[in-house]
Amino acid sequence: MPRVARIVLPGYPHHITHRGNYKQVVFEQPDDYIFYSNLVKKYFSKYGLKILSYV
Repeated sequence: MPRVARIVLPGYPHHITHRGNYKQVVFEQPDDYIFYSNLVKKYFSKYGLKILSYV
């Protein structure tokens, strides 16, 4: 059965997570994290998004 579509409300915060399958490590090398971080900066800036918290 397909998932129910999420409701997207402009101007409201969204909870976004990332994790590895079966609790695997997401960033194996420091360069992996740097690459990911640069992509986040690029696209958040491009689309006018904000990060309110990162853990």
